[in-house]
Amino acid sequence: MDKQQFECFTLSPLDGRYAGIKDALGEYFSEYALVKYRVFVEIQWLKFLIENVESDVLSTFDKDNLGQIEAISKDFNYDSFKAIKDIEAVTRHDVKAVEYFIGNQLKDMGYSDNDIKQLRVSLSKKNINEDEIIKEIRGATLNLVLGSAIASKSKYTFNYSFRWSSCPIFIQDDLLAATWSATGSNGSPVNVAINKSSSFLTVKYKSTGGAPNMKDTTYKWNPIHEYRAAKIQFDMGYNMGSGMSYWTYYGSGKLVLDAVVSNTIYEVYLKFGYGHSVVTGTPSVSFSGSGPSIGMSFGWTTQNEETYSVRYRYDGHKVS
Repeated sequence: MDKQQFECFTLSPLDGRYAGIKDALGEYFSEYALVKYRVFVEIQWLKFLIENVESDVLSTFDKDNLGQIEAISKDFNYDSFKAIKDIEAVTRHDVKAVEYFIGNQLKDMGYSDNDIKQLRVSLSKKNINEDEIIKEIRGATLNLVLGSAIASKSKYTFNYSFRWSSCPIFIQDDLLAATWSATGSNGSPVNVAINKSSSFLTVKYKSTGGAPNMKDTTYKWNPIHEYRAAKIQFDMGYNMGSGMSYWTYYGSGKLVLDAVVSNTIYEVYLKFGYGHSVVTGTPSVSFSGSGPSIGMSFGWTTQNEETYSVRYRYDGHKVS
């Protein structure tokens, strides 16, 4: 087919007589360009997370190895494009195909299948199986995240984290609390207990007023009821005197639930909440011969700030 024959069958003059003029735009407006820049955005997002976010998942990725990770997008070519289109032919999802392509590249660098699987949660700014609450509390912002469950018929593992934007006023002891129930395949209740040795919270402190650096502190979950509830109480902040103090800006950990004896878990219902310490004041009035006397007594209490309610099946599928 000669040039004139080709041009007469094109759908638009842009593909025919003006093709030579607009070909340079293919680097920016073609399907190839769309996929290329999707990879670029995902890699830049991953780079930002590795450099700025503290989590068990991201800690497995070496900050000194970012150049190799960035090369995934810098060295993008037609072979990269074809590999993504081959994945898309199976997944039937163009964006997921990009994520799987990046995962394959990371696997070639030596990262494990589990590292890559967990990373897909972080690459999505809002994972459908991840619950997140951002709340303004007394001059500070609390960001509370309950990650997706890693589940089986005998064990459920929930990853969670929280972050404060700044030190909230009225700080003493804060706590995390959880209650749960479980059913078997026939819908009948089964006993599930917290795994005390595997469940924990690690908190990071910031110092003020020239206080010396403080190491991370790990706390253990304490059962309130063996098969139903547990809590962790931790130092949110405290004063060392002379204007020096600490406050907890970040915490993360795991809550692990095990089937008791030979029970088989089909579904777990979990309620998970954060409690923040606040000051309470109780006014009082007394009378004497000289007239009324008004007073005020103060105390500490823990106020429930937010609670998640989630249900997961043994295959890790979120029911609600």
